[in-house]
Amino acid sequence: MKRIAVVDDNQTFRFFVKQILELNNYEVELFISADELFKIKDLHTFALFIIDYNMPGMNGITALENIKFNPITNRIPVLFVTGEPSRELLDIAMRYKVNDFLTKPIDPDLLVQRVNKLLPMNTNSIS
Repeated sequence: MKRIAVVDDNQTFRFFVKQILELNNYEVELFISADELFKIKDLHTFALFIIDYNMPGMNGITALENIKFNPITNRIPVLFVTGEPSRELLDIAMRYKVNDFLTKPIDPDLLVQRVNKLLPMNTNSIS
């Protein structure tokens, strides 16, 4: 089962995503902040990071940068989500090599479709 990290300060959103992905046979671990995510030692075992942009502490762009410029995690795909989309934010995320981008509210079918598309890209995932 592939392991996915969901990083968002909104509890309702985290549990919504967890429920959808678990129904599709993914293992989901929830994090209230990027700061909390980066405290764990086994980041390399995730198959995918789903990260919100607007969070207290470290924002999603900084989290994306930390993932993509770390040789241990740089091949793990990142799905960026935000409730405040803008062309500028998308450009910045693309500069930091985001793999995909969704806006809130998220359609459950679209979320599963994007996750299924991203996971084959990852060779570091656990099965």
